[in-house]
Amino acid sequence: QTLISCMNHVRPGTPCPDQVKASLKCLDTYNYDKSKCQNEFDKYRECQKAERQRRVQERFESDSGGWLSFVPAPPGMKPKNTSTTNSPIVPNTNTNAEVQL
Repeated sequence: QTLISCMNHVRPGTPCPDQVKASLKCLDTYNYDKSKCQNEFDKYRECQKAERQRRVQERFESDSGGWLSFVPAPPGMKPKNTSTTNSPIVPNTNTNAEVQL
């Protein structure tokens, strides 16, 4: 299978499909000389970074909570649900407890 045909079959749901295709096309055009494609790689990296930031923000804004409800919000982000009443983490109040390894 050629690279050109692979570019047309980027998996559905892949973040930044246009940047993936542009990077692959550049590599194919310049016979895999990566130094010629740095601009495309940078655009893809920036797109991935933005997509990751969007997903984190989306999780913090969801009402479902999940494990992120126990993680402090990154700068500039605030979770909708800040309640910790359903926290499964219970502090150990037994001061005489032995640690077993």
